[in-house]
Amino acid sequence: MEICGKTGEFSVENQKSRDTSVHQYSSATPISDCLLKIINQLNYLCAMQNRPHTYPKQEKLKSRTTIDSMFTEGKSVSKYPLRLVYVPIDEAYTDGAPLKMGVSVSKKHFKRAHDRNYFKRLLRETYRHHKHIIIDRLDKPYAFMFFYQTKDRLSFEEINTKTIQLFEKFAAQEAL
Repeated sequence: MEICGKTGEFSVENQKSRDTSVHQYSSATPISDCLLKIINQLNYLCAMQNRPHTYPKQEKLKSRTTIDSMFTEGKSVSKYPLRLVYVPIDEAYTDGAPLKMGVSVSKKHFKRAHDRNYFKRLLRETYRHHKHIIIDRLDKPYAFMFFYQTKDRLSFEEINTKTIQLFEKFAAQEAL
């Protein structure tokens, strides 16, 4: 059994046929929740050691209940034209990742889907490059939603500098 393979998941080698299969454990398997949490954290840490500037599946915000709670009880920090809405989340829902991140671009400002997709791609890229500003200082897991809120078409360099300022402002606001 190998804990940290190329994919950062468990791989089990079958002794009879010598094939290697990758297993992603879930709560449906008979492993206790505590052990499952440790396994997910090890998978995440192994993946991050090999490639620190990635945006893995564990960091993607997909939970509808988390997104709803973010907008009802979450806090916000902004640096024009970017806004970051965040809420602390329970460690049981993190899959080992210290934060969950989602991006959004308003349909009101960009009518065409390819324009929205372009700016979402830029937001994910700037997050990917500068997430260490936040992750290194976190003491509990958070869920973030990252918004682009203007009709102005800023360049990658401008969005990049605004992202750095926004992340530092978040760290100062939360006193991390």
